[in-house]
Amino acid sequence: MTVENNKVKESYNRETGVNEKERQ
Repeated sequence: MTVENNKVKESYNRETGVNEKERQ
């Protein structure tokens, strides 16, 4: 993934309230 995509994913996770740790 590119850095930009990671930023978008982080923003999406924050909005949905889902943490990457929980998804893994």
